[in-house]
Amino acid sequence: MFGPSKVGKTRLVSTANTDTRTAPLLLIDLEHGDRSLRGLGVDLVRVKDWDDFNEVYAYLAKGDHPYRSIALDSASEINWMSILSVLDMKAATGSSGKVKDNNKAERDDYGRSRIQMRRLVRYLIDLGLHTFIIAGSSDVLDPRIGMLKKPALNGQLANDIPAMMDIIAYLDMVGVEDKQFKRTLVLKNYANVATGVRLPWDYPGPDEIVDPTITKLLDACGYSAYDERKENGADNDRLLTLGANTTKGGLPVRSDSGDRSAKGRS
Repeated sequence: MFGPSKVGKTRLVSTANTDTRTAPLLLIDLEHGDRSLRGLGVDLVRVKDWDDFNEVYAYLAKGDHPYRSIALDSASEINWMSILSVLDMKAATGSSGKVKDNNKAERDDYGRSRIQMRRLVRYLIDLGLHTFIIAGSSDVLDPRIGMLKKPALNGQLANDIPAMMDIIAYLDMVGVEDKQFKRTLVLKNYANVATGVRLPWDYPGPDEIVDPTITKLLDACGYSAYDERKENGADNDRLLTLGANTTKGGLPVRSDSGDRSAKGRS
């Protein structure tokens, strides 16, 4: 879910804590946006570096926790944390005895950060929980259609991360009936916004949701039907698989190594 700053993305994602399909929610916070969570009873953990992520991941991977959903707030900030960690490590381990400048990012630095980010998101998705990712938005020139709104992520990550998700939605104040502007979650069929939704063939879904909540989003995307199909054994979709997870170990995106942490994953 991406959109301009202060439009209500964190507040919207936090309404997952009010729906039995997604509650309770754990918010992994980098933006100190907890003021918008008051009254929702959302559990929050604040992370400052990759070691913090390792601890959070190890806790969730054990499966001995109450959460049905996790949210990253925000991917844009995590992206910069990744780049800075790569630069700091490069400066500390400069080749030929020379200390490299940790304020200058080169092509290889962005490449390594891209790998870290993809690994982070993939491993969190594979925990088997509902995974919400919040990001800022940026306007990018697309040679086919002109200016296009996309998640504020560096380079190819603006395509990589959304491609890993089932719902890519854009939140903003949009003019609706009587020319009034209302908070609107755009899901599809807006030519200048990079959104999309994976839906069952018999659920066309709306193009947008006005005054959205996670409950409205799940209902619009047919998640009640997913639950029903799972109970009847007619659908083996991964989206609603919420059980104990056998994965163990730390999150393999430590700043001191591009490989898995020492404990690894089983």
